[in-house]
Amino acid sequence: MTKEDRGYAQTMLVEMLDARFAVGFVEALFRSVAKLPKGPKAVIKSFLKGANKSLVKDKDDLKEMMKKPVIYKMIYNTVKLKTKSPWKIRETTGSW
Repeated sequence: MTKEDRGYAQTMLVEMLDARFAVGFVEALFRSVAKLPKGPKAVIKSFLKGANKSLVKDKDDLKEMMKKPVIYKMIYNTVKLKTKSPWKIRETTGSW
């Protein structure tokens, strides 16, 4: 594995983690509204509680997340599909 290959893989991991955080916020919003809580205050409170799970609080938290990244299957499949052709070209030609 070359230096470029490793960089490419790291970039894909970062992209998948970014997408995971976005999905986490959408999921928190959906769950807070789906319960039909009592009024807008309750919706906001429920959303913030759920969104807090997707936030990176400090460097240690980020390091821990990078050791054991959680990637949703739908994100993995999307990235896999989008990067299939560039990776095949890389394997075939040996260059980007």
